[in-house]
Amino acid sequence: MKTLGVFLSDIHIPDNINLKSVFNYVKELHAVALEDNDKFLIVLGGDLIDAKELHGAESMRAESYKESWYKRDCDHIRYIFTELEAAAPNASYVYLEGNHEERYSRLVRKYPDIFGGKFNWIRDAVPKNLKGKVTYIPYGTYKSFFKLGDCLFMHGTMYPENHARKYALTHTPFKVVYGHLHHFQSYTTHSALPTLPPRYAVTGGCLCKLAPEWKKGAPHQWQNGFISFVSENGVTVPTVHLIERGKFFVGGKEYANE
Repeated sequence: MKTLGVFLSDIHIPDNINLKSVFNYVKELHAVALEDNDKFLIVLGGDLIDAKELHGAESMRAESYKESWYKRDCDHIRYIFTELEAAAPNASYVYLEGNHEERYSRLVRKYPDIFGGKFNWIRDAVPKNLKGKVTYIPYGTYKSFFKLGDCLFMHGTMYPENHARKYALTHTPFKVVYGHLHHFQSYTTHSALPTLPPRYAVTGGCLCKLAPEWKKGAPHQWQNGFISFVSENGVTVPTVHLIERGKFFVGGKEYANE
């Protein structure tokens, strides 16, 4: 059976761009999967929320934390799942925790009782009817990836300038699709054995605004975009869709927010 899907990463609510065009594309791709009796998978690449107040969570004092922050971020995550369910009701999900969601985990590690047992994204943020469809993968461990065929999907942890090269070389012999860095980059490596295929790493950018307040007008490399993929017989092929001025094109068709 073939699997169609999308990799959506680094939305950073409340700083996200208008996602209407992306949701419309997901809806159409899901319809194609239904028509062909294929599986449909949505991989959420982490950092769905920004959790600004928890920057430097490991050094926060317990009394400075506000429970309203967690409720707010649960609402943000629930919004994403609700919109995606409306677009693709038959989808399954992989939720790769990003470093911004992990800020809460850092706080829990320092103060185990701070949430009173209330901290759990799947329980508190995912709509009840979707809980059995979501695989949640924690951030920052050797298992912080999802493998589909010959491709690894991950949020990512590395910051070098040539990050695609680093991911491609580190995770050979797999292809790698990742987020975290907010700009488009790809790199292909090769094998000394001519019978083995080349391998590559690719990131499609982010789904948040290109001029974040914290950059204060400084230059940046941020690029809006996301990745769709097809996986069949162990071979997974990702395709990057770059968003320029609020629109992108697939097969000559324009997807825009208007």
